[in-house]
Formats: sequence, structure tokens, C-alpha cells
Amino acid sequence: MRLRRAAAALTLAFAATAPAWADEFDDFRIPEHRALSWTGSLSGSGSRNRGSAGLGASTSSNRNGSLGGMASTGLLWYQDSDPTFTFFNVNAAVQGSRFGSSSESQSATPIPTTSLDESEEHDESVQERWSVSASHRRYPWTVPIGFSLALSAAGNYDQAWGSRDAQSSDRTPTSAVDFTRQRQDETWMYGTNVNATALTGVGRVRDATGVYDAMVLESRLRETGVVTRDLTIAARQRLTDLMYARGDVTSTHDRAAREVWRGIERILRDDGALAEGGLDGYSVFRAAEPHMRAFFGTSPDGVPRSPVQRLRGGLVGIIVRGDHFDERRRAEINQFEQYTFDGVPQPPSSMTVNQRLERSESSALGGVQAEYHRPLGARWQVDARGEVGIPLTEKDVSLATSERASVAFMVAERWLASAYVEHLWRDETRTAGPTAGDFWRWAYAFEIDYYLEDRTTLSLRFTEMQNWHRGDPSGESSDFDAVHRYGSNGQIFAGISYRFAGWFNAPGLSWGPTP
Repeated sequence: MRLRRAAAALTLAFAATAPAWADEFDDFRIPEHRALSWTGSLSGSGSRNRGSAGLGASTSSNRNGSLGGMASTGLLWYQDSDPTFTFFNVNAAVQGSRFGSSSESQSATPIPTTSLDESEEHDESVQERWSVSASHRRYPWTVPIGFSLALSAAGNYDQAWGSRDAQSSDRTPTSAVDFTRQRQDETWMYGTNVNATALTGVGRVRDATGVYDAMVLESRLRETGVVTRDLTIAARQRLTDLMYARGDVTSTHDRAAREVWRGIERILRDDGALAEGGLDGYSVFRAAEPHMRAFFGTSPDGVPRSPVQRLRGGLVGIIVRGDHFDERRRAEINQFEQYTFDGVPQPPSSMTVNQRLERSESSALGGVQAEYHRPLGARWQVDARGEVGIPLTEKDVSLATSERASVAFMVAERWLASAYVEHLWRDETRTAGPTAGDFWRWAYAFEIDYYLEDRTTLSLRFTEMQNWHRGDPSGESSDFDAVHRYGSNGQIFAGISYRFAGWFNAPGLSWGPTP
């Protein structure tokens, strides 16, 4: 309760200081867009190695080789708009490999004794991977009551075969000893996962990150002078729509940047805000710079993405989750050994080992989920989330609650600060009061990055986690479980760097660098 009150107080305090144009996050709507991408790949490789060595009467040689190949395909389709979102993705891959090696060594001693060792190995393996995921969200009415369903399944299948053959012989003038060993291994592993989640609730959470990305893009192009004035409301809406559709271009084009920037230039020109010379190289690269230091990376389409997801809205709903896991393993080993003394075979020895493992688990969880997200202007983002879950199976009578609240502050290219607090509580037996196995955890963190281009970089990180586990005071459990346990772990990192001098002078360069 104290955590919820604190989050509400923070929200009210930040709302009081939010700039007036924060309404841009309130009024936006996700434009309708869709995308389809189907890809396939095929690859193969091989290698071969040979070697030999000799010293006096001793010689050795070896050789090995390998072959491998992989085939994969992936299909992605989605349709997104303000009232509906539908997503479908399927991936499949098959990979196979083969490895073989052989070696031979021969030696002779003055006794005289002659020894010969030969070995041969072969390994083959096949790995198969597949995954399917689909989700659908819909708000069918003007009243913010929505429904969503998500399904996912994945399978991992591995098979491996191996053989090991070895022969050795030792010869003297009076005796001969031969030895043979043969071994075959075969292993199989099949694993399948299935997950399903259904949610119905009141309220709506939208992703407003595209609004922030459009703000930063317009600000940077105004800075370089290629945008001569503030964009009109209609142009800003088109630019924001493009920021949402850029994912479509990235998923369907290998070189998405030129398509996205072609759309940006068209929007600016239609609005009449584009300078006479159009977009120049400096303006494009200036707009494409990451929000913070370069290690944040440049996006494939050349438009930076917000380092913080800008969600907007609230939701209270009922959620049901189901999971099923199935695993099957099998291993078989066959080994044969035999000695031969002076041409007389000895009784052979053989061994066969079979191992099997089958494991299947299912779980179902139902509960209530609530979340609230609020961008407070371009610089602040407040998020809160809570969930209460009860297992729906008779064998599990636990109760779990979790809450998380976070706040982020950012100034493009200079400040990025965030903090969060998280709490988790699990009642092992919800019908019996305090019982062994009850558990809680608190986690909180604070991070800050300050970056002033070409001069100062400051970083500060602080995290701490505390956890507690109730033991069994009756002593019926093991000694370890009979003890209440508490643990705490904290970490802190601080760093600062400053560039005392950094200039260059190159007379004659047309773009005229300055110290």
C-alpha cells in the first residue's frame, strides 16, 4: 500500500511540472500498417586435415575431415492499428554435421618388438529447431474494453550418432597380442514448449515511442537549418505515422534507411518547411546520431530510437496463463572388446547401456493485472505495474504478487537517468497462514548517464536486492529448510571521463574544421 501511495504521489508531482505540449502523447493514435517478410537461407562448409611424422623406426599419420550444412526459413506477418493488432511468426531450421578421423602409429624397439595402433572415429548429428508464435489484440468498441490472446510453441530436436573403432597389435619373436574395441553411441533429445496467455480488461496502453522519435527528428533538423520552421500539426502527424511504420520497412528491406529518409524528405517538402537545398549529408548524419554515446548503436534505418520506451495509458484486467513442457531423452551405448593371443581369440566382452528419461510439466495461472504508464512531456516517463496470481491447479495452493514502479528522465544527447523499485511476494500455502516456503524480494536501482559531446562523460549505477525465505520451524523439513534465510546484495559503479583537449587543424579542407 505504501508503494502504491508513493507511486501516486510521484505521478502527481511530475504531472504538475509537465510542459503543456505533453498532450502530444495523449492525442496520438497508432496508424494502420502491415508488413510481410519471408526469408530463407542455405549454407554449407567442409574441412580436411592430414599429417604425418616419423623418427627412426617410429611413424605416425592422421587425417580428419568434416562436413556441415544448415537450412532455415522464417515468415513474419503483422498488422497494427489503434483498435487491433495481429502478429504471426514462424521459424524453422535444420542443421547437420559429419566428422570423421583416423590415425595410425607404428614403432619398433631393439628387443625387437613391433607395435601397431589404428583408430577410426565417426560422428554425425542433426539438430532441428522450430518455433511458432501468434497474438491478437482487439478493442471492438469505443469503450476501452479489450481482449488479447497470445500463443507460442517451440521444439528442439537433437540426434547424434557416433562410432569408435580401435585396433592394436604387439609382436615379438615369441608372442603376438591383438586387441579390438568397437563402440557405437546413439542419443536422442526431444523438447517441446507450449505457452498461452489470455487477457481481458478495461483501459488501453499504447506505445507512444514514435511520438518522441518524431520530436527528436524535427528538433535536430531545425538545428541544422534544413527545416526552416516548426512543422504543422498535419506534418507532425505524418512524421509520427512514419516513425511507427519504419519497422515495416526494416523487416522487409535490407537497406531500410533510404526508404525511410525518402519518406521524411517527402513529408518536409509537402509541408513547405524544407530548405531550398533539401536534405544535405551533414543534416542526415546529425539526425541519425544515437541519443547518447556511440556504443548505443545506430539503427538500421538511420533514425535514432528512444532509449526508453514511451508507453501511455492504463489497464486493469484479468489474465490467464498456461504452460506445458515435454522432454524426452534416450541414450544407447554398445561396446565390444576382444583380445587375441598368438592367434587364439579370447572370450569377448560386450556392454549395452540404455537410458531413457521422460518428463512432462503443465501449469496454469490466473490473476489480476494492472498497469499505468504516463509520458510527462518529452523528458519524463513514469511506469507502474502490479499483478496478483493464483495457480489454477489443485496441487499448487500458492499465491504470488508482484509490483514494479519506475521513472526515467532524459534529455536527448545529454542526460539519461532512471530508477525503479520492484517487490515480489510468494505465499507458499495461501490457505494456511505463515508456512515454510514463504518468500519475498525487494530490488531497486538507480542509473544515470551524462554525456556532453566531445568533452565529458559521467556514469553512475547503483543496484541492491534483498530477499527473505521462511523456514520450517517444526523441523520436519531438512536442516536447511528449517532456517529462516535473509540475503542482501548491493553494487555500485561510478565513472567519469573528461577530454582536456581535442582539436585538429587541416587547412584546405572544404568543410573548414575549427579548433
